[in-house]
Amino acid sequence: MSAVTKDSPYPYRDVGARLAKLAAASGYNGADIVRLSGGTIRPSRWSEYLKGERLITVEAAVTVARITGATLDYIYMGNPSGLPKRLTDHPGFIAA
Repeated sequence: MSAVTKDSPYPYRDVGARLAKLAAASGYNGADIVRLSGGTIRPSRWSEYLKGERLITVEAAVTVARITGATLDYIYMGNPSGLPKRLTDHPGFIAA
């Protein structure tokens, strides 16, 4: 896992990659996450989060955690230890 710094053009890409994995492992696409967020996450923001252009806010991360069953520890730090087995057993899911 690489450190999150603002020095690269996409400083938060690791977080974005984890968000994409969570959505896919939960059976959702970006439009689903946006819709299920109830307005907490706008489509343009979700895209920025996934590309690593912007770090997901705590409010949005809590929403993603609620939707997917993930933990904030996984979203921000890449620690998969608290994730539900249904996520970690999903084909193509590789921790952090």
